[in-house]
Amino acid sequence: MDEDEVKTLIDFFQGEEVKIVWKEEESVGKPKVGHGKIHNFDGTFVFLIGDKGRLALNRKDITAIKQ
Repeated sequence: MDEDEVKTLIDFFQGEEVKIVWKEEESVGKPKVGHGKIHNFDGTFVFLIGDKGRLALNRKDITAIKQ
């Protein structure tokens, strides 16, 4: 996803329950998935609060946001 798409989706889903898919290291190969509410977005990081705790994701690593 490009950066404008990520920002638009984050603004739309702010405070909603979402599923975010992101990539970590290229060598791992398997994408990671986080479930929870988007708590905040500071321009670089997306902060997600879920059942297992808090997560900060770099927006450049996000590949999908689903509801």
